[in-house]
Amino acid sequence: TKASQAGEALAFANHWRDITGAHPELLVFDSKVTTGAGLAELHDAGIAHVALVTGGNGGIGLGMARGLAKAGAKVAVWGRNPSKNESAVADLGSLGTEAASFTVDVTDEDAVAAAMRDTLTRFGHVDSCFANAGVGKAAAFTEMTVADWNEVVDINLLGAFLTFTLWEQLGIDP
Repeated sequence: TKASQAGEALAFANHWRDITGAHPELLVFDSKVTTGAGLAELHDAGIAHVALVTGGNGGIGLGMARGLAKAGAKVAVWGRNPSKNESAVADLGSLGTEAASFTVDVTDEDAVAAAMRDTLTRFGHVDSCFANAGVGKAAAFTEMTVADWNEVVDINLLGAFLTFTLWEQLGIDP
């Protein structure tokens, strides 16, 4: 049954964590594929999957958020631009999912912590986290200024670091 497949998926994720020490929230899709239970099946079984997508208001992040929404997940969209965030939420809502936006600069540790708490308050839990926020510059790195370079490194690397370390510090576990 769908409910037993969902239970198997969660058991697999927890078993994987016990064996490897890896976070099941980062493996949750693999575990559901392995047991044959996708997000839609989990949703049908009454298990609401909540996904957090940094940079989820455009580009690859929004594409990922759409895929998650189509699969039945609720989606938390994190981004710096409030109007793009709200547009993304409307887009995701048109796909029939529950979505919410959070304005956050992923290079700001306090802002990431506040957004993580706000996301948990809004949805009650978070099952998977996609640290997707990123930027690039339309220049060879040898032509970039130090400020340009620091912006790329801060958003692309520090943002992922802060998102995942605060995820761990807050004890978020599916």
